[in-house]
Amino acid sequence: MTDRQLEYLLLFATQSSKGRCISNAAAEFNVTMASASHVGTTLEREGLIRKCRGGVLELTDRGRELIAPKVLQMKCLEEWLEIEYGLPPSQAEQEARRMVVALQADTVEKILHRWLAQKKNWVPPAGPEAFFRTLSPGLYHVPVHLCKKGGNELSMGDRGFQKPAVLIREEDACYFLLYPIRLEYRPLGFAKLHTGTLERLWYLRDDSWYEAEMHVDGGRMIASAAVSCSDSSNGFQGTVRVRVRSTLNIVKMPESEADMVFELSALCKKRQS
Repeated sequence: MTDRQLEYLLLFATQSSKGRCISNAAAEFNVTMASASHVGTTLEREGLIRKCRGGVLELTDRGRELIAPKVLQMKCLEEWLEIEYGLPPSQAEQEARRMVVALQADTVEKILHRWLAQKKNWVPPAGPEAFFRTLSPGLYHVPVHLCKKGGNELSMGDRGFQKPAVLIREEDACYFLLYPIRLEYRPLGFAKLHTGTLERLWYLRDDSWYEAEMHVDGGRMIASAAVSCSDSSNGFQGTVRVRVRSTLNIVKMPESEADMVFELSALCKKRQS
């Protein structure tokens, strides 16, 4: 398999269904549709992908088995670039994919070995703000909204989360839980309604991007230590810069950067049943 074919297969293996298509590959690699289609046809002929309804490409069992180790390497490199170098998630994803393809296998392994060892001994930066330390252990409900970066206008992604958010305070941890819900979007002047859900969520902490881990109940976890607290005209608030990627079926829809605002003055502890 050529490096170009491997890069395409990695792209198809790590995109949501609407991103697994020839037009998206052509845009991602800045090539013509004919060029992207040629690579896609080759992968299909090799039994690594197959075309489904609507032009969506799906990896075959053979394709998934072949690419699985590379996907794991790519995800780990992506995390390394986001946390160590503060690269935005979309750029980290692109660079990680290029690294897996272009670098020698032993070079990739050395980078990953050092990063995993560093993570094992990693000590988190400053702990949660004093406000969170004053809370007694338990589950809290807190109003939340997503605003466009640096402003008060609501972002389109504000409709993509269940409200209120949940705040969990444990003896040795404190974090917010956000639950994705179906998001609907109709571009101005168009009749077609696009639907989707949150696919990935990152939050900014000490100039590094961290992907929100998934809780056992499906919620996305944001560490309270990443939330900056302050008084405002609307009351006491906590704010964190986030990046959101959804499965809305719009090719090359940009990855949104926004401010997630928690209305901490309206925090309400849920009583034990």
